[in-house]
Amino acid sequence: MKKNYSQVLCLILLQCLFVKSAVSQDSLATKVELNVGIDFASQYVWRGLVLTEGPVIQSTAEITLNNWNFGLWGSVSLMARENKELDAYLNYNFKNFEFTVIDYFVYSDSLTPSYFKYQKENSAHTIEITGAFADLEKFPFRFLAGVNVFGDSTNSTYFEAAWCKQLGQTDVELVAGYTPQTGYYDESKNGFTTIGANFHREITLNEQIALNLKFSVFYSPLIKQTHFAIIIGLY
Repeated sequence: MKKNYSQVLCLILLQCLFVKSAVSQDSLATKVELNVGIDFASQYVWRGLVLTEGPVIQSTAEITLNNWNFGLWGSVSLMARENKELDAYLNYNFKNFEFTVIDYFVYSDSLTPSYFKYQKENSAHTIEITGAFADLEKFPFRFLAGVNVFGDSTNSTYFEAAWCKQLGQTDVELVAGYTPQTGYYDESKNGFTTIGANFHREITLNEQIALNLKFSVFYSPLIKQTHFAIIIGLY
């Protein structure tokens, strides 16, 4: 438990040391940005999967250069014996398309493998490649497709579609996610992993800090459960 809380405190301390800022050095001033943020979530849910039973602190640090983004994302549960996660990603944006390579690294206090251990049959890493499309000014839908290329023997794929609408100052999404294979998302079933809704609102506190409020509710047909999550973020 002490180890768990020390990791939480480290995350908070890192956020206090870094604020949302731009790297202002000569010709790079308008090209390179460093953005950081922290979320407090009532529960960690992802694509219809319940990854923690209790609240989590999730932290992001991202460098942007032109159309490229490189970032680190971490999640630490406030409850003992729940998995932790540290992801790295590289993202490229081209017009209305977005392509991302994500390295998911999941571990626990009782078993913390080496981060640099990339053995195909024995690794805590899963690497996914995703492609996404959105042009919300003309078409109120977004689409995403992803495939696991490392760390998943079934090379599972995932497809997601969402209807997006702004109602007042709140962004609303109606989301459906689907996997055609068994294995990664469920050992014995394929089908819709999530059907639900996201509600998001951003409140600007000053020129450098914004407060993000998000509420998600979804039904997971694979496990026949309904869940919700409340997320409060500072960026």
